[in-house]
Amino acid sequence: GSFSAGVNSYLNDHFPYRGSLLNIGQSVDSVIRYHDAEAEIIPGASNTGGNGEYAQVTNDILLCRDRAMEMFEYNYNDIQTYAASVNHLQEHINSLNPNTRVFSMMIPTAFEFYAPEKYREGFRCQKNAIDQLYGMFSDYVTPVNVYDALNEAVNRNEYIYFRTDHHWTVRGAYQGYTEFCKAAGLAPYYPPTTYSVAGIFLGTMYYSTMRNELLARPDFVEVHMPPEVVKCYGYADAELNTEYEFFPLSDPGNSINKYLTFMGGDKPLVHMIGKNTNGKSLLLIKDSFSNAMAMFFLGNYENVWLLDPRLTQTDIAQFCKKHSIDDVLVENYALVLKNTGMASIFDLLRPADEETVDAQ
Repeated sequence: GSFSAGVNSYLNDHFPYRGSLLNIGQSVDSVIRYHDAEAEIIPGASNTGGNGEYAQVTNDILLCRDRAMEMFEYNYNDIQTYAASVNHLQEHINSLNPNTRVFSMMIPTAFEFYAPEKYREGFRCQKNAIDQLYGMFSDYVTPVNVYDALNEAVNRNEYIYFRTDHHWTVRGAYQGYTEFCKAAGLAPYYPPTTYSVAGIFLGTMYYSTMRNELLARPDFVEVHMPPEVVKCYGYADAELNTEYEFFPLSDPGNSINKYLTFMGGDKPLVHMIGKNTNGKSLLLIKDSFSNAMAMFFLGNYENVWLLDPRLTQTDIAQFCKKHSIDDVLVENYALVLKNTGMASIFDLLRPADEETVDAQ
């Protein structure tokens, strides 16, 4: 971390005419921004879709006082495409694993709760989008309604979303976990203690905008003490190549990205083993929002697998059979409904000949 920061500083110091170019950039930026009394729109400032060609999305950012959020909008066809891909995943998984349960969790973002109401009406309303999505799932996909719990927590002024980053906090992640437990008929794990990670946190929204309003009120990262971890392995791909052992909670030290506290960031595949000896296994098909949530599931499962389909693909039905997966949770944050990128990635988790049959 210190080496890359040093390289960045060196390049900044030695870039020809850097000061003049920054002044010109700020002048142009002030022209293309959109203002009103409540908020400011900064066009195309965010790119948080993650790794992988299908997941890249450039989003406008809404700056509202000391909080910055990716703006959201949707169209019916993109929601329909995502729902169809999840339904096809479920059919493929159950073709080899008829007793494996499939769940879907679509996570609303801070924009849905903190943006002025006029910015989140109609096709910008995440609740409308999520409700439509859940209504399109087959009877064999169980939706996890995390929206209501998050909304109630917001109304209680709980710290469930970062102000300077696009992720939820561990408090928001815990709400997602408990709502999954309700949907799955499980008793939730209750963390005995909470502690704060040393240092301030300035996240993706700050570094996309570099606005003083965010710098003046940085975030901080909390950790709920998770169930005990026996072993945790990371892999370079879904075929379990290049195995290495790590602990899923880490001290990010001087890193600017304190969200790396959780799982050390996104990895292609992770296998966590807990003290729970019930023999049950959960597979999360996930994005980075799962990083802050994943360890809680060790309170209910002996084995928890995290597969990031942006970083690795495999025949997901064969994977579930090989590793005796009892439950599958497909988790994403709501901005994947802005296009068909994630649906395209999900299609890569099924054999090509099966995709051809679906298309026909």
